[in-house]
Amino acid sequence: MTETNTNTFTQATSDHSRLRSQDRLPLLLVFVQLLIITVFSHYFSIQENQGFPLLMIITSAGFAVNAFVPIQYRNPLLVLMFAGTCIATLGIVSGGFILATMLMHFVIINSRLKFPLKILALLFIFGGLIILRNRWFFAPRAIIAVPYLGSLLAFRTINYLYHHNHNFRHGPIALRLSYFLMLPNLVFLLFPIVDYRTYTETYYSRPAIEIYRKGVLRLATGVLLLLIHRILYFYFSADPDQVGTPMEFLYYATITYLLIIQVIGLFVICIGWLTLFGFDLPAIFQNFFFSTGFSNLWRRINHYWRDFIIKVFYFPIFFRIRKIGHYKSMIIAGLTAFFFSWMLHSLQLYWISGRFSLSASDGVYWMTMGVFITADGIYQFKKGVSQKKRGVITQILLLGIKITGIFLFSSLLWTLWYADSVSAWWFVFSKSFGGNTGELIVIPIIIGAAVLFFGIINYYFKPSPIRVSPLEKTVIPAGLASLFILLILFRWYALSLPATDSLAIVEENISSTKVNDIDREQVDLGYYDQLTDVGGIGRTGTQFRLFGDANWATGSGTTRATGDVLLRVFIPGAEGNHNGTHFSINSLGIRDREYPVVPAAGSTRWVFLGTSYVLGAGVEKEESFEYLTEKILNDSLSKTGSGNLEILNYGMGGYMLTQQMALCRGKAFESKPDALFYFCHPNEANHVINNVARLVAYGVSLKDFTFLDSIVKVTGVKQSMSRPEMKERLAPYKYEIVRRGYLEIATACKAHNCKPVWVYLPTTTDEDSPESFATLSAIASQYGFEVLNLSGVFNGYRKQAIQVGEPDTHANYFGNQLIAKRLTAELRKQPALFKGTNK
Repeated sequence: MTETNTNTFTQATSDHSRLRSQDRLPLLLVFVQLLIITVFSHYFSIQENQGFPLLMIITSAGFAVNAFVPIQYRNPLLVLMFAGTCIATLGIVSGGFILATMLMHFVIINSRLKFPLKILALLFIFGGLIILRNRWFFAPRAIIAVPYLGSLLAFRTINYLYHHNHNFRHGPIALRLSYFLMLPNLVFLLFPIVDYRTYTETYYSRPAIEIYRKGVLRLATGVLLLLIHRILYFYFSADPDQVGTPMEFLYYATITYLLIIQVIGLFVICIGWLTLFGFDLPAIFQNFFFSTGFSNLWRRINHYWRDFIIKVFYFPIFFRIRKIGHYKSMIIAGLTAFFFSWMLHSLQLYWISGRFSLSASDGVYWMTMGVFITADGIYQFKKGVSQKKRGVITQILLLGIKITGIFLFSSLLWTLWYADSVSAWWFVFSKSFGGNTGELIVIPIIIGAAVLFFGIINYYFKPSPIRVSPLEKTVIPAGLASLFILLILFRWYALSLPATDSLAIVEENISSTKVNDIDREQVDLGYYDQLTDVGGIGRTGTQFRLFGDANWATGSGTTRATGDVLLRVFIPGAEGNHNGTHFSINSLGIRDREYPVVPAAGSTRWVFLGTSYVLGAGVEKEESFEYLTEKILNDSLSKTGSGNLEILNYGMGGYMLTQQMALCRGKAFESKPDALFYFCHPNEANHVINNVARLVAYGVSLKDFTFLDSIVKVTGVKQSMSRPEMKERLAPYKYEIVRRGYLEIATACKAHNCKPVWVYLPTTTDEDSPESFATLSAIASQYGFEVLNLSGVFNGYRKQAIQVGEPDTHANYFGNQLIAKRLTAELRKQPALFKGTNK
C-alpha cells in the first residue's frame, strides 16, 4: 500500500475516533450497559469455566481507557492488554511462551524473506507446536500454551499471508500485531475467522460512539443467547438413547439444531468485543434459521468462514481449472472447498483438544453440505433472477416450504454431526422410523404449521441481520439492560429462599453452566472414557475443556493401561497433579497414606471400593470422605481404648461394578480386610450396561467373566456396533448383571472371611430415588450385604456449596465432610463391623 493511502487511512480513523461533546452522555450509557453485562456475567457465571466474567472486568477497564487515549496509542493498548492478561492468567512461563512464539511468528511473517523461506520458517514453528501438542516430550507449561497458540495462529496466518501476497498492508505495526493478539481469543479458543483486510478497513470507519453502541449491543446479545442456550440445554434437550418414535426424533433433531445458538452467542461476543474497541466488523450470522435454500444457508450461517473458504480455496481452484468448463469447475472447486472445510475443522479440533479426528460423521456432514450447496449454486446460476409475480398466499406458502425444508434438512444433518458415529446416528434414526407409523400422520400437520409460521414471519417481518438502527439505539439496549437487572434481582431474591423451593431450584439451574441429566452420565464416565473436550469442542452440550485425554488421570502421570477389564490402574509410588489437586499413590497402588500389607494386631481394616467419589476426585486426599471417616472414627476409638481402624481407599475414577468384581478377584483382599465396603450410586444399573458396552467397544476380552461373556453373546453385541445400539441390546439384562456382580463380590468376601457392606451414596447431581434404593438394596441384602443408606446426604444444600464447581460436580471438601458425618453416624449403628474377624 502506498504512503498516501496509509496517511489517508490514519487520518480517517483519527477523525472518527474522536468523541464530540454531545457523545459524552451516550458514552456514559454505553459504559453503564457494559458494567451491567459484567455484573450479570459474574452473577450468572456466563462461561465461567472459560474465564468470561474476568474478561468482562478487563474489558470494562480497558474500554474506559481506550475511549479517551489518542488513536496512536489504542492498538498498543490492546497489545498490552493481551500480554498482561496472558501472563497474569497463564503464568510467566506459559504466558511468556505464548508471547515469545507470537513475536517470533510476527517477525517472520512481516520480514523480507522470500515467500518459500517464510513458509519454511513458519512450518518449523508449527512443527514444534505439533511436537508439544502430541506430548512427545514432557513440557507441561509449554503444552498448556499450545492450544492457545494454535487458535491464535492457524487461520489468521493463512488469512494474513493471503492479503500480504496481494500487497495489502493497511495500518501501522501495532494494528497488524493486534490482529494476532485478540484478547477474547484467550477465553474462547473456538474463535471466528476474522478477515485481515476487513479488520483493518473497519477500524473506526464510522464515528466512535456508533461503533461503541453496536459493540455493547453485540456483547449483550451474545450473553443473552448463551443464557437462552443454557435454558434450552438444561430443560429441553432430548436423549438420543431414549428416542424411539418419529415425533421423538423430530423433537430431538429440532432441539439439537437449536442448540447451535451457543456457538452463535460465543461468536457474537467475540465480534462484539472487537467492535467495542473500534473495529466495525460486519455481522457474522444472518438469521440462518430462515434460509430459503442451500446457497442462502451457506451465505447466512457463518459468512466469515464462507468468505475465508471461497477466497483461499474455491476461487484459486476455480480460476485455475475453468478451462475445463464453467459447471465442471464449479463442482470440482465446490467439493474441494468443502473437503478443506472438513480438514480445517478437524485441525481446529486438534489444536484445542489434542486429537485430529477424521470421523465418518464429520466427513458425511461436510461433503453432504458440499454436494447440496454446490448443486444449488449451479441451479441458481442457470436459473438467474426470476421476475415471475405471485400472489401473497402463494409467496407465503413457497417461502414457508423452502424455509421449513432447509430447517428440517439442517436439523437432520446436525444430528449426524452431533452423533458419535454414522452407525450410532443410523441406529437412532432407523429405530425411530422402523415401526412407529402411527405418528407419521401427525408429523405432516406439524410441518404444515411450521410452513405457515416461517412463511408469515419471513414475508411480513423479513428478519434481517443484526444492525444498529434508531430503534436499537434506545429501546433494545434499554430493554436488554432492564432484563439483565431483573434477572440479577431475581437471583438475589431466590438466594434467600430454601434450597428446596421451586424458584431456588430454577435459579440454581440457570445461574451457572451445568451439565444436564442426559450428558451427566457421559461426564461421570468421562474421567475414564473421555470423549469430550477441555478447551475443545465436545458434543455433549456445554463442556469446553483444555485437554482431551482418552483416559482419566493420564495428564497427572499416575496411571498406566492394563489392557484388561480394569483398563487402567494407579502406578505405585507415582505423584502428579490432576485438575489442580495433588495425587500421590502409595506402595499398594492406591491414593491413600502408607499402610503395611498386613494389618497390625488389634487393628480393624476396611477396604472402600467405588468410583471417583470414593477416590476423592476434585479434593486433596486428606479432604476425601474416606480419610475424614477414618480420622473421626479413630478419634472415638482412641478415647475408649477400642483399638485402631485402617480404611484403605481403592476408589478409582470410572470403576464400575465390572471393575470392582475384577478387584475382588485379587487385589482387594491382598491387604487382609475385615470388611469390604462397596459404594453404589443411584444410577448403578445404567452405569453397568454403559461400562460393559465400553469394554466391548475397546475390544477387552470378557472370557474370565463367564456370565458377562454369555450375555454379550446372547444379545449379539459386537465391537463394530455403535454405543447406543449396544446399550439398547444390553438394557434388558442390566439388573441381571447387577445381581451376578453383587453375588460374585459377596462370594469373594465370604471366601476371605470378610464382611460385605453395601453403601448407597447419591452424587451431588442425583435426585432422591426411593425406588432405586429399594431395588438395589433388596438385591444387596439378598446376597448378604450389610446395607447402609446415605440417601439425602446433600439435602438442603445448594449445588454451589457442595460441588467442586462446574463442570466438575464431584463433592468439594464441605460435601465430603457431609458424607463423612453421615457415614460415621450410620457406621456407629453397626458395632459388629469394628470387631476384626481375622485377628
